[in-house]
Amino acid sequence: MAGGKKKSKNLLLLLIGMVLLIGVYLLLVQYNKKEQSEAEIADESTNSILTLEADRIDTIYFKNSSGEMTIKKGADGVWKYTEDETFPVRQTNAENMKNALTNITSSRTITEDTKELAAYGLNSPSIQITVTTKDGEATNISLGTEVPIAGGHYARLNDGNEVYIVTTAFYNYFNYNLTQMTEVETIPSITAENITHLAVESKDKQPFEVVYDSEKSSDLSGFTKWTMVKPYAAKIPADTDALTTLFGNYTGLSFLACVDYKGEDLSKYGLDKPYGMFSVNYYDEVTEEALEEPDKDVPSTDEKSEKNTQTDNTKAEQETKKVYYSYELCIGNQDEAGNYYAKSKDSNAVHTISADTVEKLLEIDAYSNSYHYINLINIEAVNQVTIHTGGNNYVLAIEKTKESKDGTESEVLKYYYNGKEAEETSFKELYQAIIAPVTDREIPSTDAGSNADDKTAVMSVTYQLTTRKEPLVIQYKPYDDSFYRVNSDGVEYFLTDARIINELAVKLKEFKPQTQK
Repeated sequence: MAGGKKKSKNLLLLLIGMVLLIGVYLLLVQYNKKEQSEAEIADESTNSILTLEADRIDTIYFKNSSGEMTIKKGADGVWKYTEDETFPVRQTNAENMKNALTNITSSRTITEDTKELAAYGLNSPSIQITVTTKDGEATNISLGTEVPIAGGHYARLNDGNEVYIVTTAFYNYFNYNLTQMTEVETIPSITAENITHLAVESKDKQPFEVVYDSEKSSDLSGFTKWTMVKPYAAKIPADTDALTTLFGNYTGLSFLACVDYKGEDLSKYGLDKPYGMFSVNYYDEVTEEALEEPDKDVPSTDEKSEKNTQTDNTKAEQETKKVYYSYELCIGNQDEAGNYYAKSKDSNAVHTISADTVEKLLEIDAYSNSYHYINLINIEAVNQVTIHTGGNNYVLAIEKTKESKDGTESEVLKYYYNGKEAEETSFKELYQAIIAPVTDREIPSTDAGSNADDKTAVMSVTYQLTTRKEPLVIQYKPYDDSFYRVNSDGVEYFLTDARIINELAVKLKEFKPQTQK
């Protein structure tokens, strides 16, 4: 009995071992099949169905739902439209086509002998391509419907019976419409800090114009050299920092598309009578190297050493000069997508530009770009300031004399308030309060001419300056409970906070001059 049990146990162990061996064998077989299948798929994904040398390609013809075109690369390396060589072919898209045709790959061959072209959309291809080499060899590529789930498109070469799958990217390279094949002009790259003049016109907005003068300041303090020419009737100082921010809108501009490269009928785009325009003057800094003559008296032992010595003694100096340019862009009507038609002054081509961009270019708040200080004047330019307010006159004067000591001449300053000598620090603190007021906003157009000249000034400030012969007169006139009108040398466009002026009147009245010790 014991021997029988032992034999049964051994037999069971052998059976278990055989099952395990069979299992391992089946796993190995399955693994090898998987590896082989993946290798076959990898081979298929890199299967080239057409290869061409790029420099052998002569012409490319393509036809899609938007139209057809044949392009040819000229001797100058530029792709041109064979039916109209003046047509500006977008070179990037043409190069994409050429590169795609140098190696067409198929991820899978559906069938090697099909007679059912309709099943793949190849009986009436959505895209037809003919690439012709310089030796006259032509290859036709037909692209059909999109492959479900997996993606890509069915394709066929010439009249062959094989049906392939090509990538969506390849399909898209030949699905360009005429507009997409038209080169888009480049708007000059402008640096905001290099702009020297900007003029903006718009049918439903105020005009705007600012100009830079490197020779003189436009304000009384010497802080800005920008003058705002429009929209106000009189020229006023403009704020440098605000303008630099504004000018950022005119940098990095680009068109969306070219819709008409000839632009023969501008009325179709509203460009015969533009909705708006801007012109900008700017400069680029160009660095050049200027070589100085070498020292002719440098000693040399032979011709070779003489040349080396002359080279070493030739000095290259970098010279930076400014090259000035101008650019003008007209804005027309909007298209169906809401973009605007646009045309530069020096081109016939009509392009589109986004509505957001046009808004930034044409809609400018003049006040935000004005210089807000009313009478910020350096005290060194002041001889006397006379202020009339509340029925009283307050006179601040600076006496300037020359003093010579030990052969050195210096300027001595004395400060006076209503004829009494004042301590320098307190005098300057009062002067700071006089020049501190700023404008807060424009006078509304409805109130601009409301008997402004007839209103008696709440405060009148008259400057006698070393920098001009005529006195400068600043007046603060009533407007409402919160604001006063600002009249600067007869120019009246802005309002200022009435509280600041009222506080200044109190400071003038309460000022106690302390004699300089």
